[in-house]
Amino acid sequence: MRAVVVGIGRFAAAGAGEMPVGARAWADLPFVDEVVPPVVAALNRLGYATDVHKDIGAGALRAAIGTALGSARLMYVAAHGDVATANPHRVDVVPADGCVGVGTNAAQWVDDAQTLGVPTLFLFDLCRAGRAASLPHMVHGSDTPANAWVIAASGGGEDAYDGRFSIALAEVFEEVARTGLDTDPARTHVPFSKVARRVRQRVERMPGMVQTVQSTAMVLAEEEPDLPFFPHPGHDPKAVRLGGVEPALRMFLDPSDALHFTDKAGLRFTGRRSQLRVLAPWLDDVTTGGLRVVTGNPGIGKSALLGALACAAHPELVAVAGHVRERLDARDAAGCPSVNDRLAAMHARGRTSAQVFASAARQLHVDPGPDALVDATVFIGLLPVAGEVPVLIVDALDEASDPAGLCADLARLAQAARADGTRAVRLLVGTRPWPMFDALLDRAAETGGLMDLDAADPDEVREDLADHLGARLADTRTYGPPRMRAVRQRLARAIADRLSPRSVRGTEWGAFLVAEIFTRHLAQVGAPEDLDAADALGRSAPGTLPEVLERDLAL
Repeated sequence: MRAVVVGIGRFAAAGAGEMPVGARAWADLPFVDEVVPPVVAALNRLGYATDVHKDIGAGALRAAIGTALGSARLMYVAAHGDVATANPHRVDVVPADGCVGVGTNAAQWVDDAQTLGVPTLFLFDLCRAGRAASLPHMVHGSDTPANAWVIAASGGGEDAYDGRFSIALAEVFEEVARTGLDTDPARTHVPFSKVARRVRQRVERMPGMVQTVQSTAMVLAEEEPDLPFFPHPGHDPKAVRLGGVEPALRMFLDPSDALHFTDKAGLRFTGRRSQLRVLAPWLDDVTTGGLRVVTGNPGIGKSALLGALACAAHPELVAVAGHVRERLDARDAAGCPSVNDRLAAMHARGRTSAQVFASAARQLHVDPGPDALVDATVFIGLLPVAGEVPVLIVDALDEASDPAGLCADLARLAQAARADGTRAVRLLVGTRPWPMFDALLDRAAETGGLMDLDAADPDEVREDLADHLGARLADTRTYGPPRMRAVRQRLARAIADRLSPRSVRGTEWGAFLVAEIFTRHLAQVGAPEDLDAADALGRSAPGTLPEVLERDLAL
């Protein structure tokens, strides 16, 4: 990608010698020399090769822009903006010789780029630059080719001050290169609107006279085009395959879900053999219904366990993340459920009860239509009255928009029966052990269906934790090389011993959560040089999440 950068901060001064015919005297802009280099550096981080032109006259400006139109992906200009003409849609870039005229109209550059058919982004740090962003025919919608795009430093009647816009551009571009502005990893590029909005917010927070960043308008009802200006550093081709998966189902494996501390099942799920051996056959028992509830404190592995089961059994997730099923089956076939087209899985975080049941209806292909409200009562009425009993997996009940309401509806669903008295569904729920969920927890306990991960066999948890930590450390640059194998295994074992339920009692934090955060901490500090040092480092692992976060912050 090529970017053309123009910075004009020094101008021909009256009385300093012969001025060109038609030229005007302009005051110098000393800030241009300060703001252009950070913009260039940020563009380089985004992958642009930059052609920089400093303090050029009208002829050189026309040549630079004329050559760039149709070939360069991005053009950035910092200079004076002149609106001396009566044309409300014209703003001229003032060259160093002060000769404004043919080839200096920024709005005309935008208009020309629009006709050339090559997506081009213009960044104008000029007074009245908004005129180039508000051409009457430049509202992008489904009927307009998405070719020319503008982010301008100020409105059509405003001045731009002290390079604020350029300072904001450099900061935002650095953030784009570093984080992608939390853009969905399925996207190859960060959206234009997100970048423009972030630049405007940065400028608005700066002190001084009012200066309103403007950008090319879009029809809000239209889908924003995928523009090639800001490469997404976190783009994951695997995430693209998840785009067509039901949203409530996608969250079991969605790599953009940064709200969980722990890894998803598709990345590093380890252990829980005893629980898998109980739940996998139960999920496959298509002739009976019933209720199972997996509970425990944060970070104990509820979502990882339910996620592994969902990814191994749901046809849509098997299609996009088949490695999860392959891993479970290879390690222990007795703990791997069958692929089941009568299974619906929903992650309840932020969802209403109606949204959870609507998703379940769509996945089970009993959806009554796009305009129908599917609440618990309607969903129960849609369930088959004979044949194989469908199964529902609902994770993160405690994170639903109305946890108590969804709990009540799930309790009703668990009791729903067919005409012959058998249960209408098999229901597997993941939630924290809070009193508001007693209706489900008590019912599961009465029927032998309550699985409390906090009460799991400590020796098995320790072995699972050691395996998980060993795999996580092997993925780091510090502990990944072959020569570090013995050290990482000893370190993983020592941390697992330290965080074993036999060693840390009465904590409200799961060992896997604490271990995960501590592993990230280890990747930032020096590795132990020998096995004894690895033992000592492992034994020093904090026993609670607040402790490990304090240690991380101390860096």
